[in-house]
Amino acid sequence: MSDHDELTPLLARPELLLSRRSAVVGVAATTVLSAGTMGCKPCFSPVRPKPPTTQKPGPRTITVRLTIREGKFRELRALLDGDLDPFEVPAAGIHYARLFTTDQRSLFVMVIYDRYEQSIRMLSDNAAGVDPIFELCEGYPPGGAADTPALNQWIWDNKICVELYYRAYNESQPVIRDALTLRENFLTFLQRSQGETGAELRALYEPFWNDPHLVVMLPKLALQRQGQKAADLDVTSKTLLRMEPIVGKGRVNPFTLLARVKPGELRKVQRTLRLGTWATIDLGLRPLENLPTLHFARVSIINGDQMLFASVYDGDFIQYVEDFGTRIAKEIDQVFGACIGYPLAGSQDVAQFKDFLRSHELQTNAFGGSYLNHTLLEIQSSLALADELECFRKRVDPDDPKLRKKLDRFLYENQLLLT
Repeated sequence: MSDHDELTPLLARPELLLSRRSAVVGVAATTVLSAGTMGCKPCFSPVRPKPPTTQKPGPRTITVRLTIREGKFRELRALLDGDLDPFEVPAAGIHYARLFTTDQRSLFVMVIYDRYEQSIRMLSDNAAGVDPIFELCEGYPPGGAADTPALNQWIWDNKICVELYYRAYNESQPVIRDALTLRENFLTFLQRSQGETGAELRALYEPFWNDPHLVVMLPKLALQRQGQKAADLDVTSKTLLRMEPIVGKGRVNPFTLLARVKPGELRKVQRTLRLGTWATIDLGLRPLENLPTLHFARVSIINGDQMLFASVYDGDFIQYVEDFGTRIAKEIDQVFGACIGYPLAGSQDVAQFKDFLRSHELQTNAFGGSYLNHTLLEIQSSLALADELECFRKRVDPDDPKLRKKLDRFLYENQLLLT
């Protein structure tokens, strides 16, 4: 069953659901690219298309533009800049969410999720946090976020086209969360068992061998990678992971930018953006994999000629900028090079590139995530370690007389996943 089937009671206009599956099979690659990028359905669909589809399973996204009621901008900004946490209630299936304004009449909502209905449920469950904000926008349902069908229709009617969507991993939020927990549990086991042998080692290994994150999460991960809906399985942990608010530098951070596209460049840059989405979502490629700090990125064109860029990245902004210029200069120049004020030397001119980004940066007023303390490298290492631990668990039980030797060998072969 697809997300669309699950939302039938909520979606009054299913014909609006967009699928990016190519209508032409077995033709030359250039023809497919042309059809995928310049056809009548170029936007990334916030809802997973029905099978059969060329799209790879993985987190999806929606960008919503809400119109702030006349004269309510200051009140809305005061709420966003105050102590109100719109994402206080724990949410399942949500990777990241953010709120920001671009002008006195526009509030944007961006959510990255496993299934579309989870984004609606997250907003509905957080009615106490989002109602005071959304009530200042036009058309908000009288029943507020608690009126789930009306909220869904309002969100759907105000979504905008996502031209580019990039993700660094395809796994669901529960799978990522459980993999991170499993890694932490394994490191704890290693610390406690250091230097132990014989019965003492076996006594420490047996609880880990029966760790529910190891027993339950690994089949879930296997289903996820086979394209099945692993996110539908029971969550291993009893407590849902909170959408933590951003509190400072050094963690996972949001970056949001708005820049004007040069006259005559819009069609070309849209083609480039849609090619990037096609490569990532349909082919499962990672065109930005050389940037080891970028979790997600997306681009929309608003107001006819403005590029709205939003990303989620690790750590320091300066390092983020330098990585652009040294690791993916060609790719980033193809996108931002179409914007007014972009450095002539491109992103490799780090100083000018940084000035360009800073001068066009928008303040992200609210940002939350499910694993803000974990870098992209930690996530990828945890997922890879889970695979290795599954193999190790199958061939080494607590009564194995060579447990210490086999464990040491495992650590030697997988040391990069543990650092």
